[in-house]
Amino acid sequence: MMQRHAESIARLAMPPHRLTEPSPKARIWLDWLASRGVLLQWRLADAKNRFSELVTLAMTEGPQFVRRRNDSVVVISLSEYRRMTGETPSFKDFLLAPGPSLEGLDLTRDSSPCRDVEL
Repeated sequence: MMQRHAESIARLAMPPHRLTEPSPKARIWLDWLASRGVLLQWRLADAKNRFSELVTLAMTEGPQFVRRRNDSVVVISLSEYRRMTGETPSFKDFLLAPGPSLEGLDLTRDSSPCRDVEL
């Protein structure tokens, strides 16, 4: 039953001109959602009228699907979004951030002669 539910969500999540199989990445995501039992669907009018409840459920129960005709969107919590995207700092932030301490690192060059190699 969960598989059929995931397939119906996959069709809802695709634009009407592309009612084919979702991408493998989308399929994995939909299967994961189905396994958690958090595929809650809302009609757009209900989502607008009960937006606070929709947000609360997205934060506590997991992703919420909002459907408008043949299109749908997913409402997820910020923590879920960050976990999914693996949010990383920008290159500038990475360079400006305090890095590891190089206090005990020995950067002197070894002055011993090179090893002998037979040719």
